[in-house]
Amino acid sequence: MTLVPPMLEAAGLRKVFAGDRVAVDDVSLTLAAGGSLAVVGESGSGKTTVARMLVGLESPTAGTITLDGEPLAGGSAGRGDRLRRARRIQMVFQDPYASLDPRQRVGDGLAELLRLHDQEDHHHPVALLEQVGLDARTAAARPDALSGGQRQRVAIARALVSRPKLLVLDEAVSALDVSIQAQVLNLLADLRTDLGIGYLFVTHDLAVAQQVTEEMIVMHRGRIVEQGTTDRVLTDPGHDYTRNLLAAVPRQGWRPARQ
Repeated sequence: MTLVPPMLEAAGLRKVFAGDRVAVDDVSLTLAAGGSLAVVGESGSGKTTVARMLVGLESPTAGTITLDGEPLAGGSAGRGDRLRRARRIQMVFQDPYASLDPRQRVGDGLAELLRLHDQEDHHHPVALLEQVGLDARTAAARPDALSGGQRQRVAIARALVSRPKLLVLDEAVSALDVSIQAQVLNLLADLRTDLGIGYLFVTHDLAVAQQVTEEMIVMHRGRIVEQGTTDRVLTDPGHDYTRNLLAAVPRQGWRPARQ
C-alpha cells in the first residue's frame, strides 16, 4: 500500500520575538490534500503566530514548512518566491475590512489580483463573487457599503483568485453575527467540496471547529498539548487544558463561577 504524503507539513516550528518572548515552541503538524485542520486555544496560545508562519507573514526562528514535499522559503524570500507561495496558500483574516482597500471598488480589486496571478483567462470578478454567494452589484461597491458578512465573502473571493491548495482562516467568522456566521461556514463547506481545497482553521470557538474540521490540535502557551480527530478531542479529551476549554463552553445549566 502506497502512503500518500501530506500536502502541508510543518516540523519543529519555533518563533521567538524581541525580548526573548517565545510565542511558538516546537510545533509540528500535517494536513492532507483537501483536509481540514483546526488549531484551537485561547488568546496568546500561539495559534495565530503559527498561521502567519505558514503563509509567510512571519519567519520561523527554527523549523521547516513544506508544501507537496517542497520547502517553502522564509520571510527573506524574493518577490518570485513570495508570489509562488501566495498562489498555493492564502489567508482569510478575522477583520475583512482591514484587508480591503476602502477606496477601491470590489470588482477592481479582484481584477487587479487576477492580473497579478495570471488568472484573467480563467476567472472574471463577477464569477468569483457569484462563487461566494454575491451578485454583480457587489463588484461596483466599495467595502464601506457592504455588511460584515458580505465583506468576509469578498475576502474569501480574493483568497480564491490564485486557485490555492490551502486556505488558512484566522478567526474568520468570529466577528460575525451567529446567523451570518452559519451562512459563511456553509459556504466554506461547499467551496471545499467543489474545489477540493484544504483548510487550516484557527479558532477559539470549539463549535466552529466541530462543524468544519476533521482533525484538531490544541495549543497552550506556544506548544501543542493535544491532537487527534476533532470528534475524539472534543468527546474524549486527554489533557487537562482541553478539558478546561470544553468546561468553559456555555451550555444549559452552565455556571461561570464554577469554571
